[in-house]
Amino acid sequence: MITIAALSLLNALTTSMEKTTGEAMQLSSGYMSKYEMVDSLRKTLRPDFGLTGTTVPANVKELLDPAVNIKSIVEAGTFPALEEYIESLEDGSFDPPLAQPYAPETDIHLYVYPVPSKPSKDPRRYGRLAVFPTFTIDQKEFLINNAPLYGFVLYGDSGLYFIGFNEMKVQIAENGLTDTLSQFQKQPIPLTSILVTEEAILTATNPVAPTTESTGQYGTMYFSGAEKPLIVVYGGIDVAGVKSGAYMPPLFQSLYSKYNIWIANDSGVNSSVSGGSKDSNGSKSYQELNQWLANKGIAPPSRILYAFSGGYKTAKGPATSNNSDFSRVCLVDIWMGASTWWPNYAKSNTAKVSYFYTSFGAGEGGAPQRDSIISTLGYPTPFSADTTHYDTKHMDTNNKAIATL
Repeated sequence: MITIAALSLLNALTTSMEKTTGEAMQLSSGYMSKYEMVDSLRKTLRPDFGLTGTTVPANVKELLDPAVNIKSIVEAGTFPALEEYIESLEDGSFDPPLAQPYAPETDIHLYVYPVPSKPSKDPRRYGRLAVFPTFTIDQKEFLINNAPLYGFVLYGDSGLYFIGFNEMKVQIAENGLTDTLSQFQKQPIPLTSILVTEEAILTATNPVAPTTESTGQYGTMYFSGAEKPLIVVYGGIDVAGVKSGAYMPPLFQSLYSKYNIWIANDSGVNSSVSGGSKDSNGSKSYQELNQWLANKGIAPPSRILYAFSGGYKTAKGPATSNNSDFSRVCLVDIWMGASTWWPNYAKSNTAKVSYFYTSFGAGEGGAPQRDSIISTLGYPTPFSADTTHYDTKHMDTNNKAIATL
């Protein structure tokens, strides 16, 4: 499947096309990672190259069994051996044989594969390719001239490749309109079919970007529609001098079309107004947010409280005085130390709490608190068994949490 970052733009594009042409598109296939690609390839090996092959390395043969889950292979650390073996095989080792690539006339990209090929060559492994059963003539005409406004270009006869909304503008400026739009085509798209202009693409605004507005002293709202649920975010301490009010928003890029998201200025939460008061436990900032919503006449259908790292302290206020506001609470590698406040909260609110963690993020003396929450929520142990909530990197626990929203 296509990456999360591109999905909101893809959804917006297909919705626009359905309204314009009256025809809907159904996503067919695509690959998100090298793991899925290798998994797909090992399942199509000819018998003499697979389980019954006589020249298969002993450390690889058992990995070719489709009954062995690719996830378990990755977790066991044996995936590199499997990938190396798959990469060493010729196209005819597979049934059906791997497709020969297109050879587009432009030189921007050398190969275009209509079906999966070697993992290192096929762009599907990068999560940028969405494949559909087929395009009608009307759909194709629409996509040639509208997909670039969403960061996509046509890929072969039935795919969309995600260049990126901003990167599209860079490529248009550097390579020109025709080469950019035709880079994944066997033959260049006829000039008579290209109605969109360079200027239209270069001046386009992101169709899924939220509007931003300060709610007062303590935070910023990323707003995309009054009917959307609300996420209330208290981020961590400064990172390399950058406040969480600046480094947290990009992490939520994939959710801006789905939620309205309020993000605190910093972990303090310090006032952005000269002479303003510090919001030590989050109560003032949450009150400010509620006043902003009331002034706008907005009543979110549901709310999620999201606390990352040092945001553990300022999230306590809303979780205490307005706990019933939240249908879900995400605790993302929060610092706890010796305090049992959040473990006790998890015990009282088990049904709505999710916890994402590293082995060290709870801080000095925080291991018992971390383990208490893990036990309360019934997460698998050891850590490595919990691929949904555990990560080895502190900032990356946000990716785990956001993937569940």
